[in-house]
Amino acid sequence: MTLSDYASCASILSLPLSVVLWLFTRETAAKFWKNWFGRIFFVGFILGLVAVWHMGWLSWLTKPVVWPVWALILLGVGGLVLPLLYWGLIKLFGKQSIISQLNWRNYVNDEIFGVNWHWNYLGDKLNDDLSAFCPDHKCKCRLRSEPNRNAPFNPNRYESPISLVCPRCGFQKDFDSDFESIKRNVFIEIERRLNTKEFLKRSENK
Repeated sequence: MTLSDYASCASILSLPLSVVLWLFTRETAAKFWKNWFGRIFFVGFILGLVAVWHMGWLSWLTKPVVWPVWALILLGVGGLVLPLLYWGLIKLFGKQSIISQLNWRNYVNDEIFGVNWHWNYLGDKLNDDLSAFCPDHKCKCRLRSEPNRNAPFNPNRYESPISLVCPRCGFQKDFDSDFESIKRNVFIEIERRLNTKEFLKRSENK
């Protein structure tokens, strides 16, 4: 073919190629590749094996091999023992890794009294800093304190009860006490979960 023939073919193919490229956008290509990558790879792998086989590069696999009985027994036992040993080591060290991650110092947030609380430690003790966040996993906004207008009037109260309200999603948790009392009760519950090791189970379930 001459250069003019190649140019004519290119001009003929340019229109359908442009249509295909217009339809096959980047998002479509990414989605196609994500859905079909495994199948394309598998088919390509099989075709590659067939091609290599026909070229004679794998003919050595068909040659007979003479093994002593004891070697076959060791091979069979090893094929059973090694996977079980590997599985056991993964279970053992994987569990130890999880336990090491569940150190009590890493227990710094949890849902208590219907609110997600965040805290930290100062040395070996709980720090006085305590923050309340929305328990909705799609929100997690910091809650603000407002007077609890739904609480019954009690003339013996020194402080007004509060409600913790989310300014984003409208979540509201009413309490019958002031924030300092709530804070004290939350710290008591945190210490209880630490002392009873309940925090381990709660951390695993997060």
